[in-house]
Amino acid sequence: MRLPTRVSGNKKRKASYQRMQMERIYTYNLPTIIRNAQSIRFIYVLPKFVLSEKEKLELEVQELNGSRKVLLVTSV
Repeated sequence: MRLPTRVSGNKKRKASYQRMQMERIYTYNLPTIIRNAQSIRFIYVLPKFVLSEKEKLELEVQELNGSRKVLLVTSV
């Protein structure tokens, strides 16, 4: 799993677009393998932060030796 990223700015204007990685504080039940048609719940704790109206949070879950990935994007 990649570190969560805090994104701000406009992708069209590269000078204003920023991606800042956030360190995790705690993880619980983080899986190493997820089998076909299996559902897993885990906890991923980040430090306290506030998103402005233009910022969003991206969480990317990617296979270790594969090509599949899930990108979760939140906004205010």
